[in-house]
Amino acid sequence: MRKFPRKFFNYCRMSVSTFDCLLQLVQCHIARQSTNMRIGVSPEERLLVTLRLNDAPVRGYEDDVGNKTTMRLFYPESASTNPEEHNTPDTLMVLVPFKFNDLRWIKEIILDEKRNLKGFWRSPPQIWQGDLNQIRILHPYFLYETATKLLNIPTNFPPKSKQKPVHPTTGILAIQMALHYCDVVNVAGFGYPKTTDFDHPVHYYGSNKMKSMKDSSHDLSAESRALKTLMEAGAIQLLRQPS
Repeated sequence: MRKFPRKFFNYCRMSVSTFDCLLQLVQCHIARQSTNMRIGVSPEERLLVTLRLNDAPVRGYEDDVGNKTTMRLFYPESASTNPEEHNTPDTLMVLVPFKFNDLRWIKEIILDEKRNLKGFWRSPPQIWQGDLNQIRILHPYFLYETATKLLNIPTNFPPKSKQKPVHPTTGILAIQMALHYCDVVNVAGFGYPKTTDFDHPVHYYGSNKMKSMKDSSHDLSAESRALKTLMEAGAIQLLRQPS
C-alpha cells in the first residue's frame, strides 16, 4: 500500500468550490491543439470558462486561440517548467493521472522530493516555477467514464492477448468533464485527420506530423466518432467541423 503525506492530498481533488464558477456560467470553451484552430476573441470572453490542453501555447497565437485560460489539463510529459508563460496567474493547472507515476511525479514536485524520472515516455520537468496552490488533480473516474462509456474501450483483456491497450486523449477527457459542469460546451481544434495522412501537422504549433501518431496509445477513430455523435446530439458545439 503506497502512502502519501497528508499535505499532498490538499491538491488531490477538484473540489466543489473549484466548480462553483462553472455552475454559474453558461458556456465553456475547450481549445485543443490541432491545426483547426481559429476561435478568435469574443466580446463575452471574460464570461466564459476556457479549458486548454497540455502544452499548447497562447502567446503569439492570441488572434486565433484567444488569451483566456481558466483551466489547463495536462500530464507530466506535456507539462511546462514555467506554466505562467502561456497561462494567467489564476489558471488552474489540472493534472490528468493516466498512471501511478504521474501521481508520484506531482507529489515530488509539490513536496520538493528527489525526482524519479523512470516510467515516463518522455522526461517530465524536474522544476515547477508555477504557483503550487493552482495545482489540481482530475478525479480518475473521468478517465474511466470516458474510456468505458463514451469510447467503449475495453478494460479487460484475455490472458496473453496481443491487443494493444489504449486510453483517451486529454482532449476527449476535457469534453467529458465539461459535459458534467457546463450548460453549453464549445470546442475548437478537434479535427482528426487520417493517421495515414503522414504529412498532416498534428498541432497548430511545432513540427510533429501525423506519422508520429501511427503507433500512439489512442484510438483516434473512436474519438472522432464520439465527437460527431455528441455534436449530432446537440451536446457540444464545434466552432469548426471535424475532418
